[in-house]
Amino acid sequence: MKQQESGKNAGPRHMAKPHQQPTEDGNGQGCTDNDRIDKPPLAEDPKTVAKNTNYGKDKATILLIDDEAMIIEVGTRMLRKLGYEVVTADSGRSALKLFSEISRQIDLVICDLILPDIDGRVVLEQMKTLDSRVKVLLSSGYALDNQSQKLIDGNCLGFIQKPFNLTTLKTKVASALK
Repeated sequence: MKQQESGKNAGPRHMAKPHQQPTEDGNGQGCTDNDRIDKPPLAEDPKTVAKNTNYGKDKATILLIDDEAMIIEVGTRMLRKLGYEVVTADSGRSALKLFSEISRQIDLVICDLILPDIDGRVVLEQMKTLDSRVKVLLSSGYALDNQSQKLIDGNCLGFIQKPFNLTTLKTKVASALK
């Protein structure tokens, strides 16, 4: 039989209501206020990011480009959980600036197709001119159109649908890095 509590701790327990946002495992259950997400640095100052990031060759380094803060936050947590180093950019321009300065340390780019300042297709093309060996996965919350499919078939290693879950991300990234 369960003992009843007495004193100031007696009574119903308060449970934190989960937020309905994507989580690491993509199950949509969300996280409580106690499960805080540390925001990764955005690539506002590429030189600072490049100097402060450990680019050891024992870990692949991934440049994650997306204008949605939640995708950057959750994507960074997921990639780090998988053992990767992560640098981020929240726009096409900041991504291109960062990539031009540290492209030799970037093993893979995950780039959103639709960015507010420069289309993801253009970002990919410009990255290819900077480093023809760049490995890219495109991502989007929208289904692929014919033009995007042709781009994937010719210039990048695949597509990952947002919101992505940990299993899908692991598989796509591992395949792209081979």
